[in-house]
This record gives sequence, C-alpha cells and structure tokens, in this order.
Amino acid sequence: MNSYPPTGVLPPYPPRVTPNDFPLPEEDSKLMRLYLYIGDYLERLWDSYLTYCKIITVPEAAKIFEIIFNEMDFFEILRGRVLEKMSLPFRRQVRHEFII
Repeated sequence: MNSYPPTGVLPPYPPRVTPNDFPLPEEDSKLMRLYLYIGDYLERLWDSYLTYCKIITVPEAAKIFEIIFNEMDFFEILRGRVLEKMSLPFRRQVRHEFII
C-alpha cells in the first residue's frame, strides 16, 4: 500500500476575486471608460434577467435571481470604487451627466 505525504492547506478553489481586490487604473480617462463600461454591463445584465423571466416560469426564474444579484452587487461596488478614485472634476462630470 502506498502512502502519500500530507498536503498543506490548499487555497479555495476557484480563487475568488472581490470587488475590493480588483485593480483600478490610475488615469481619470481610463477610470471614466471603466465606469461607463460597468454601467453598460449592468444595464445589459438587468435586461437579460428580465428577458429570462419572461421566457421561464417564476419558480425557475427564482433560481437565477441570487446569481444575477450577486453579480450586480459585485459590479456596483466596483463602480463605486471607480467613482471614488476619480478626481473631483471627473466625479462632478459623472454626477452632472448621470445624476447619481
């Protein structure tokens, strides 16, 4: 009988990235593009969810509810970090144009 040496503690699989771990660009112009991209992604994600709910019955639609809203939370937190990192003139521009 073969015996194998014990292994050390393994990292969680798959490795999880939190919105606070995600690296952000330094330049305001890149932060603005990322902010706009995340906003567009969130809109498309919500539209996909609504389309899915129209096609599938309510009990089946509830199965994806938690996944969709966890993903939306991730990107909302990330978008908040992007906004905080922007310089004040860029933040004012975002608030003026998008009324957040």
